[in-house]
Amino acid sequence: MVKKSRKISNKKTKHIYVGVGSSKNKDGYQAALEATKQALTECKTTKPTFSFVFVDSRYDGYKVLNGINKVLGNNSWVGCSTDRQLNNKIVYTDDPVITVVCINTNFMYFGMGAVENYRKDSFNKGIKAVKEAISKVRVDQYISPYIQFRRAQIKDYSDIVKTPPYFILTFMSGTYFDDKKQVVMGKETEFIEGVLSVTGANIPVFGSVSNSDFGRFMKDAVAKNWQYANGKMIKDGGIVVFVVSSLYFSHALEHGYRETDVVAMITKVDPSGHIVQEINGKPSVDEYCRLVGINKVDFLKDPYKYTLSKSLAVIDSGGQNYIKAMGTTPDGKYLFSQAKLPPKVAVTLVNYDKGQVIDAAVDAINNANKAVGKKDVAFVWISSCSARRAMLGEDTKEEAKAILKNFKNIPFFGFYTFGEIGSNKARTCQLNEQTITLLTVYDKLLTE
Repeated sequence: MVKKSRKISNKKTKHIYVGVGSSKNKDGYQAALEATKQALTECKTTKPTFSFVFVDSRYDGYKVLNGINKVLGNNSWVGCSTDRQLNNKIVYTDDPVITVVCINTNFMYFGMGAVENYRKDSFNKGIKAVKEAISKVRVDQYISPYIQFRRAQIKDYSDIVKTPPYFILTFMSGTYFDDKKQVVMGKETEFIEGVLSVTGANIPVFGSVSNSDFGRFMKDAVAKNWQYANGKMIKDGGIVVFVVSSLYFSHALEHGYRETDVVAMITKVDPSGHIVQEINGKPSVDEYCRLVGINKVDFLKDPYKYTLSKSLAVIDSGGQNYIKAMGTTPDGKYLFSQAKLPPKVAVTLVNYDKGQVIDAAVDAINNANKAVGKKDVAFVWISSCSARRAMLGEDTKEEAKAILKNFKNIPFFGFYTFGEIGSNKARTCQLNEQTITLLTVYDKLLTE
């Protein structure tokens, strides 16, 4: 813990230290040691408040686990496998890398809950994980209550309700292929629904789907992913971290795709909510091809070529749109969605725009800052879709470079994932695709 006086002041002091360590060492154990030690040095402690570990799926996950446990022990950290990563140290790399983020503060308190086999009864597994996480939070009985008391005394309710003193971080197993090369979809939406049934729909939730190498997933039907909790590797896991924060934070999302005037209605989905059977009352693939203006035979040769560049986005009641990644069923008749969809929902067509996609992260950070009117950024945690990386190709690094250029000396970290969990300030959390979601935490007390 940070060695500080218990006096709470409104002076510009350092309330949080964040260390980001990354290593490309080919040996997973050594890479874990190097990344962790670098992160600890930066956050000025040997016993951080909480830590996060991101591991390229090409590493031996057990070797990495042994290295992390060697330095951090088996408590107060969680992690998962990833596709590629980006942060202020490596910027972006195609090489396997391990990143460790250590947080050292007296003003955030973390409780962690984890379940295995979360796809089985995922709604109730979400309930179990969040209840466990909440039960494990141990707040300082002086600092946290005092800050909330002072905040009520000196702040307007317009400020208080805008940033609640808690949020949720979550990781869960994403889409993979089983031993028979059959795709196994995630149950992210159902797990989140379970979490929110306990906390209420307005609590901010941010996270990423644990995943693997997107290239091998798409080309070779090879994918594996795993999670870390309680000093162990878990598979098919769902992790919830409940955070009580006396620091300001904000969250945002952007996708950068260009909206068109093409609007349609998903009129029928299967009971799972993942198979889009009809759009505008017609078989979904047929109608998608008509809306986009492409030949169905050409479409079925390479569906993702079209669905990732000319995507369907759900429209909410405020007119905002959220991309839902689509593929096709084996018979080529229907579209399927990674995210669970309601039986009827309006959608619009959005087109890939390289420049806007590259700028989306910077736009999201600016929107997060604007939402709370704060500039003292302690760190930015980014979840970016692996499909964005596939579309950007060699220009992927420009996304991270843009962040570095516009927000110098600010720690940022995250990875490319098969599902981005989060929302804008005025919306409920959901599973997003082809999008950037982010969480920004500020070095600013809720009383300042």
